Order: sequence, then C-alpha cells, then structure tokens
Amino acid sequence: MRNKGVVDMINKHLKGKKTLIILQDDDNDFVSSQWEETRYALNLLGCTAGSAVIVSTKNSQKAKEFCNPPGEPVTCSLVGLYYDIVLQLTEQRVNNGNDGYNPQILRNILESCHSHEFCMKIFTHALYANPNRSYEELHKLHQDLVPQKTLGSKAKKMIKFSYKELPREYKTCLLYLAIFPQGHNIRRSTLIGRWVTEGLITKQDWRITVRHAERCFDVLVKRGFVLPRDIGATGKVKSCIVGDQVHGFISKIANKEHILDARLSDQWARHFSIFSGLRLRASDKIEKFVQRLPKYSPQLPLLKVLDLEGVNCFEKNQYLKDICNKILLLKYLSLRRTNVTKLPIEINNLHELEVLDIRQTRVPENDTRNVLLLKLRRLLADRVDSSSGMCAKSCSAVQIPNQINRMENLEVLSNVKASGDGSDLKEIRNLWQLRKLGVVIQDNYNHLRRLRPTAYSETKLTFNKEEFPQLKYFLVEGPDMTDGKTSMTGTDIKFEDGATTELEKIVLSFTNIRSLCGIDNLPKLKELELEANQFLLSFGHDEAAPEQHTESRDDEQNTQSEAPKKNTESGGTESRAAAEKDTQSTDPDEQNTNTRATELGTQSRVPEQNPERNIVPEQYTESRFTLKKDKFQHLVCFRFKDSKRTDIIFETGAAPELKKIILFLDDKRSKLTGVSDLPKLNDVELKGDKFLLSFFYNANHVTKMTLRDTQLKQEDIHELGKKQSLRCLVLSDKSYDESKLTFNKDDFPMLDHLIVECHNIDSISFTDESAAPKLIRIVWSFSKMKSLSGISYLPKLKEIECSGEHVPYQVRKEITAHEAKPVLTHKRPPHQSQATGEESDDKASPLISCF
Repeated sequence: MRNKGVVDMINKHLKGKKTLIILQDDDNDFVSSQWEETRYALNLLGCTAGSAVIVSTKNSQKAKEFCNPPGEPVTCSLVGLYYDIVLQLTEQRVNNGNDGYNPQILRNILESCHSHEFCMKIFTHALYANPNRSYEELHKLHQDLVPQKTLGSKAKKMIKFSYKELPREYKTCLLYLAIFPQGHNIRRSTLIGRWVTEGLITKQDWRITVRHAERCFDVLVKRGFVLPRDIGATGKVKSCIVGDQVHGFISKIANKEHILDARLSDQWARHFSIFSGLRLRASDKIEKFVQRLPKYSPQLPLLKVLDLEGVNCFEKNQYLKDICNKILLLKYLSLRRTNVTKLPIEINNLHELEVLDIRQTRVPENDTRNVLLLKLRRLLADRVDSSSGMCAKSCSAVQIPNQINRMENLEVLSNVKASGDGSDLKEIRNLWQLRKLGVVIQDNYNHLRRLRPTAYSETKLTFNKEEFPQLKYFLVEGPDMTDGKTSMTGTDIKFEDGATTELEKIVLSFTNIRSLCGIDNLPKLKELELEANQFLLSFGHDEAAPEQHTESRDDEQNTQSEAPKKNTESGGTESRAAAEKDTQSTDPDEQNTNTRATELGTQSRVPEQNPERNIVPEQYTESRFTLKKDKFQHLVCFRFKDSKRTDIIFETGAAPELKKIILFLDDKRSKLTGVSDLPKLNDVELKGDKFLLSFFYNANHVTKMTLRDTQLKQEDIHELGKKQSLRCLVLSDKSYDESKLTFNKDDFPMLDHLIVECHNIDSISFTDESAAPKLIRIVWSFSKMKSLSGISYLPKLKEIECSGEHVPYQVRKEITAHEAKPVLTHKRPPHQSQATGEESDDKASPLISCF
C-alpha cells in the first residue's frame, strides 16, 4: 500500500506524457535484489505509449532479467567492450569444444581488471597472440588477479601472464629495452641492429638473424609490450616506446639478470652494450668517458656497442682515434648527430665492426674513401652541410670506399656518392649480399650523361627469373636513366615471372621510363609510387592509352606547354627537394633505412638541363593504368602524381589489400574508377582541384581523408559530411577557400578526429548537436584564431590542440565550461632562431632524399 501511495503521487505528474525512467543499481545490487517489487511499482505507473525504463547495473546476469521483451542487454562498460573482442579472438578455439572450457572465465578475468584498462589491453593482446590458452591457465590467472587491489599489482600479474610464454630470445630482447629511459622513442632499425650485434638473437647468418629480430619486434608490438610511436603507410611500426608499467616490470627482471648493471648508471646504460662491466655513475658525464677513454682501458675489452647519438664530445679528433685504438672488439658504433668532423684512418682498426652510423655529422665526404672494414654490414652515412647560409642544414653524401669490392658482407649502403667515372658502381654490383643501396649523383649535366650509362645504358631493363632474390626496394629518380639518344623514347622495364620475389616497394619519380611490365605479378609488392613520369602511359605495351580528343586541342597544348616547365623546374635542387619532402617521413632514420630504401636504385639532384630535352611529345599527354582482376594481390599503398590526363582503373578483384591511395592530379579530365570495389581502402590523400573528391563518393570504407590544394567551399564540406564512414578529416594547406569552417546539422556523423592545417581558416563553428557528434579530438594550426564556437554540442570532446600565437579568452572560457572537461594544449610558434634552423632538430627532413 505504501508503494501504491507513492505511485499515485508520481502519476499526477506523468499523466499523458512520454516518460524515460533511469534506475542506477549500486554496488550492493539494490535494484537487482528488489527487482520484482520495483517492476510491480513500474507497472502501476500510467505512462503513455513510447515510455521506457533504463536500468544501469554491473551485474551481467541480472541485466538479462531486466530486458523486456527478453533479449541481450546493451553493454556500455569497458569490460563488455573487451569481452566482445576476446570472444571473437577465441571463437575458433571455442568452436573446437575444449573440455571444461567456459567463455565466462574470460569475463571473470576482465571483471577482475575492472577500471584498469591497461590490464585488459595486455590480456587482449595475449589472446590475440595465442587464442588457444588452456582453461587451467586462464583459471589460474583469474585466481591470481582476484586478491590484487592496485593497478601496479594487477599489471604485474597480467604482464607476467603474457611474458612467460615468450621464447627465451624474445624475453631477452624485451628485457634489453630496460636500458632506454621510460618513454624514450626507440627506432626500429636502431633496436634491431643492436639486438643483432649484442648477440641476443643468433642464427646461422646475419640476414636470417635480422629477419628473426624483425619478427621479435613485431611480436612485442602484437603483445602490447611496446607501444607504436611512428607507423608507415603500409602499417609497419617504425618506432616505439615502452610504457611505465612494462618498463617497471622489465627493469626489475633486467636488474636480476644483470642486463642492467648496477655499476653503470641507468642514465647512461643506453649508450653501451650490456654485460660490458663499465663503471659510470650518474654524476659522471658521457663526454668525460669519451675524453678520458684511456683511463677506462681495463673495462673496454667487453664493449661491443657504443651509441653516442646526439652527444657532442668530439672537440678534438684524438677522441675518436682513441675509440678506434682502444675498443677493438666494437661491433656497433653510432656517431649520429655528434660534432665529429673527421673519420680517422684508425677506423679500420675496428675489425669486428658490423654497423657504422655517421649520419647527420660533419665528416668530410672523402674521409670514407679509405674505409676498409671487412665485417661491416651497414654503412649509414650523410653529412650535415651548413654552407647553405641561412637555409636549414642540408645533408650531403659521402664517397664510396675505394675498396668497396672487398667489403663483401655489406647489406646496407646508405647515401653515398658515385665517383666521376662510375667505376665504384661496377664494384657495388659484386656485393651479392647488398639489400639496400642509396646513391646520390650530384654533378653537371655532361658528367651525369657519362656516369649514368656506366650504371645502366640499355633501353630495356629486364629482371629475369630467379634474379635479385633478396631485392626489396627499387627506386629510380630523375630523368635520363639512359643516354641522350634514348631520352625521347623512354626505357622499358620488365619483371619476368619468378624474378625479384621479395620486392616490396617500387618508386619511380621524374623518370623517362615508358613501361612497367610484370609488376602486377610481383608476389610481395606492397607500395607503388609513380610521380611525374612523362613517358609512362601504362603498365605494359598491351594497354592502350586513352583516345586522343581533337575537340580539346587547346587544352592539350596548354598541358604540353606546362609540362616542360614543371620538368625543368624539377631539375633544380630546391624544387626537387620540395617534391621529395612531400613523399618522405620526417624522421631521417626512417628515410635512410626504410621509406626511401632501395636495393637497386639511382638518386639524383638533377642540375639545370637544356629545356628542349624535356619537351613532352604530343603522344605523351594522356595515360591509362589498369589494375586488373586478381592482380596486385598484396599492394597496400598506391601513390600517383602527374600533370597529364590520366585514367586509373581498378577492376573488380584487383588490389584486395589496398588500404591507402595518395593521388595528385592536375588535369580535370582525369578519371579514377573502381575504388568502391576496394574492400580495405580506408585512407585517402588528395592534392589538387576538388574534382578529385568525386572519385570517392561511393568509397564507403574510407575512414580517413587528407586534402591539400582542393580549395573547397562550405557547400563542398557539407557534401563531404554525408560520408557515413569518415572518422578522421585532415584539411591541409589551401584545402579550404573560406575563412570560416562550419559544421551543420547531420554533418560527419562518425567523425572523431578533426585536423585543420589550413592557415586561412580563422573560425570553426558547430551549429547543431548532430554536427560531428562523436568528435573526440580537434587539432588546429592557425595564423589567427577568431573563434571556436559550438563545442558544447560535442559531448565526447576530450582534447583540443592549438598551434598558433593566441587562443581567445572566449574560446578558453567555452572549453572550461564544457561538461566533458576537454584538455586544451596550446603550442606557440617557435622562435625565429628555431625556424631558421639554428637549433638542431632530430626530425628535420634533409634536402637530399635518402633511402
């Protein structure tokens, strides 16, 4: 009767109204325990049709009882989210019907991790790596987690659960990361080189050892032990960091196993090899160690790694000589970004040296001529050239060693300069283990003509069956791959079946290559970049170019008249560097060892040439590229740039793994068809007129779009906002032609990241609660900010990052008043000294492209 009286009082206010009632269950399951009585009371309410009751509870079993009509409850918790994920990961195992297994154990484990998402992530990563965990293992993990109360104790149990399954070598490689400071950005190439030279992974030869080290790195990422920092276009992790929980876990074990030596300060451990026996306190300086090296002579015989990157300790040339005379068993020497100015002849005393890194130093280019290190595997080089005045410091190549033919173990030769007669290029061809080669040719035009025929002088280049079995990267940059007699007819490249079976990346930029036959059958080709190749009209001779249209003769003549200008300008140093800057990672290391990597290639800073040589014949103003059905099976990234009229066609079933398209087209008559049939395409980058957008109207899987030079209007943004799948929008320079960017009703329903780098935009407005309702993060680089209004309509907004001089008070006020309390990060523009390059920046892009 008491409930009846309360219900009557409530009914006075609800009569004839649609009502939403929300019941929050507490930790004592009050609603759950009184559910029958509560449901009876709810039935007495005289709510009109369309009313509803929502019950929020942590009790998953009771949640099903609350559903009326019966059904599955809506899960809004982290536990439920991760439970759905691990159920999918273990689905195949569950379907096999293992005795005693019950998927409820997975939920129990996740509930034991409740409120600590890190533990849930590690558990999910562990099941991703091995979904076939036994019920006994899972049950024991659950029992271990239940009594733990803090994040630290639970994280330790969960990390141990995944760690103990690693092979012994992988465990050691993981523990090795403890020598780096917590949160330190660790480059993949550096880490793999050190693992191998330290002997943490040992196989029958270097190449196989490196392959296993690469696999180990991928496993550590897959298990969540390291967090990706920089990721390439194909999804390959280029650098990583170690989180605080994992770093604490591995540091404790590394201390026990003496990988971290108590006699060597944690501050300096990353500079030396493990088990070196060095005594260096935190109060000591690394510069002091180098400058007083003879004092440490008794401790040097065990030193295999000396990584001095970024340490300016070479005020005297004698210091490097001491290293070469005292640490004779050194296998890894990095002088990257140091102030070393000379490479002494004593470098040849390091008979065991396998990796030599002299990138971003002022070592004179001819100092490498006398290098003779028979066991050297990687020579990574470029010079900082500050002679360019007020320009940012540029990078120049070093010379190829005189006796390169004797260094038979070389696998990577980075950013070296060919000699005048090209004889050293002939010697390089005999290095049968060479996988990556970056050659910079920098001379006058006549010299270039003499040199290039030495490298390759035929009009046809054929890769025959079983040739170049280890070739991974093929790069040709600059015109005149052949001599002047053939420059107007072009060069044909053909890959026969069974040739270059490991080839992953092809880059052709500003070349006179005419055809690329057989690339569609390359079994591991992942990246294809074609940029401004004036003679390249199709992949093969059997594919016809688009039909010439006489009615557009004037347009074609305009195109022809513009093409020589573009090609002539591209020959200059500044224009060529700018073109390369658009295609490269900003991390010099990845430029040198990944992104521009090539095992057979020629790079050039092309000098000014006779403009008559660059005139595009009339028949080379239109092109067609067809990616045929069932071809390009492993292609992940396709980049295309050209000023000609171009048709690109994806037949149904072509490029099933393609994830990213980067498209720069000038001619508005160009076409791109078939993208709606690319099932994994999710990332698109466009540069040019807004007609490019029309190619992707039916591409329903695209989640990220980057626009540059598209000059969009407000109505174009509204049209783009209709794409239901778009989650990240990047508006780069000149992508938008108005000063105010407005998001209206129903625009961008799934957008969660907005990145604005278009400096003429000074105002951004959200006009309705249905405009980008799922937006989480806004990144805005501006010259001037007038307003950022309507953010109160964004319920999920968590972060706003602004790069510019001033954020108005009203904007700060709205951010502070926002219910979700988003974090504002304000980055002011750097000082003039930084902008002009007076301060060194590890992520500054060199003016010369490197592999």
